[in-house]
Amino acid sequence: MNEQLKSLKLDMDEEIRQPIFYKRERSSAELFGIIFLAVLLGILAADGARLVIINAWANYQLERISQSMRAESAKAEQRINATREAQAAQARQRAYDEKFNSPECKFWRDMNAQNPGEKTRKGIAQHCP
Repeated sequence: MNEQLKSLKLDMDEEIRQPIFYKRERSSAELFGIIFLAVLLGILAADGARLVIINAWANYQLERISQSMRAESAKAEQRINATREAQAAQARQRAYDEKFNSPECKFWRDMNAQNPGEKTRKGIAQHCP
């Protein structure tokens, strides 16, 4: 019986020690295919990385250009607004000067200087700015 147990144990050891997956030799075509795929995937990965980098750089440059153009546009808009405001102020000043130097205003100012009164103040209020 001891011999049977020993032989049984040896049989089990052989089953346990046997590899689950068997190694087999690869053919040269399979090796060539594996190497080809590895090289191809490496090239694609490198090109993909380059494309990502180039795309990021191009987007960065376009954003910089866009920001500078927006800044220039804002400056131009400010210059235009400043010019419009200056022209409007000049037009108001001209209108004020024309009304102030008009014959009616001069008349009422002279009358108020010579004979101040309610009537002359109303004339100044009506004809002078």
